[in-house]
Amino acid sequence: MSEQGRAARDIIRAAQTSATTATQVRRAMIEQNASTKQVGQAVDEARRTAMNTARAISEQATANEQMSRETERLVRMIEHVGTAMTEQAAAITQIATATDDVRRQSQQTARGMTEQTKAATEVSEATQNIARQISYITDRNKMQATTVANVIDLLSQLQVVTEQNTQAVRDTSQKTDVFVERIRRMTTPAING
Repeated sequence: MSEQGRAARDIIRAAQTSATTATQVRRAMIEQNASTKQVGQAVDEARRTAMNTARAISEQATANEQMSRETERLVRMIEHVGTAMTEQAAAITQIATATDDVRRQSQQTARGMTEQTKAATEVSEATQNIARQISYITDRNKMQATTVANVIDLLSQLQVVTEQNTQAVRDTSQKTDVFVERIRRMTTPAING
């Protein structure tokens, strides 16, 4: 009889230890669930930030395209100005043959025209350089937009995994509650006996 009592006490102690362990596991699961929710919130915030970045990049690409069109229009205007200046130089040459005074004035004008032509050429080269840089920036922006889209996709996948993990934690927590309840029921008759 004393051995049975000792065995019963050992069983009760083991059941109490199991119940304590189950309670600790349940507490750990609750903390893990809270941590999982925080990860989900961080993922949502990262996704929102990525979407805002993608929108800003898209707007920047649009602005770059508009700037590129304006640069092309400026190049055409400069070409028209260059043509007009060439025609004007020819007219000045004709006037210079008519009179010395006009020739001196036309020489001064021709020097001014040469400087303007040189300046126009420099502006044209600078504009072409700007157009190349804008094209490069546009290409880089498109690559960044693709990268952001990939990051958003990865974040969406991470959120799905997080939600699955959260559900698994809930399921395990429910099973732990059932296990603790069973142990409690198993130990209750033994204590009363």
